[in-house]
Amino acid sequence: MGKKKWLVLVCVGILLVILTTIGVNKISEPTEKENQIAFLKEHESKMTEYINQSEGKKVTAINYDWNNVNQVVIGNGLPSGAGKKIQIFGFVNNKPNMDFRLDIELNKNNIPDMSTLHYGQKINYEGEHHV
Repeated sequence: MGKKKWLVLVCVGILLVILTTIGVNKISEPTEKENQIAFLKEHESKMTEYINQSEGKKVTAINYDWNNVNQVVIGNGLPSGAGKKIQIFGFVNNKPNMDFRLDIELNKNNIPDMSTLHYGQKINYEGEHHV
């Protein structure tokens, strides 16, 4: 009986080690949103270039709010929508009231398709006069 009890304890211990290892690996994997933000940060220069080209010399600094990135369903009247997009919020010229939103559609792997980059909300220059 002692050998069976010892064998059961060893098996339970091995099982716990395996489950703990799997759990830790799952926890350490980045979430989909973290992957999307990392991708966007890698392509930040393209977003900045887009803003600079469309706004010209009015923009001296661009700040992206990486804590305020949302994934939304694009609506077209159908219950399932017409796809997904990601929204990136930010502001220009170090003035938080001069905010904007960039929208980028997501591909089938939920990765931003940079060719679809456009304003979801253009820069609010009226805020410049109130600062």
